Amino acid sequence: MTLRVVLIAAVAVACFEVVRDVEHKSIWGGSYFRSYCLGALLFLIMSQLPYAFALFRTWTGLDRTGLAIAIAAGVVEAVIHLPFFYSSNAPLLENSPLLLVLGVATAILAYPVYRSAGSREGDVRCVASSFAALLAYTLLWRVIYASLLLPY
Repeated sequence: MTLRVVLIAAVAVACFEVVRDVEHKSIWGGSYFRSYCLGALLFLIMSQLPYAFALFRTWTGLDRTGLAIAIAAGVVEAVIHLPFFYSSNAPLLENSPLLLVLGVATAILAYPVYRSAGSREGDVRCVASSFAALLAYTLLWRVIYASLLLPY
């Protein structure tokens, strides 16, 4: 139950951060503001998709894959807050310390639930492959996002 609350909170905080950031930029108006809003919406959807998927998988019960995705999503959230992943043209959401805390809390809360579900062969591979897949997904969509927002 607590894991679901943290997953919902991570998505809700991300939505709030993007709305607040877009509201601050609303004084610009015009086509630049519209493109910024579209970019912020794309950033929000792509960054919160792993949390939504983990929430969907764990909503009805303990799903080992969903828990592995929740662990990996929290760890990837912590990894992307490292300084060499910073992008100056990304919305405020990228550097939110609250999202970092919620990501780490997600990983910390999902791990004991994952371990209490019983040990099976391939547990380490499931978490490691989830982490590798989410890290590749995050890096790929950030490269695509950055290439879409480059000025021509």
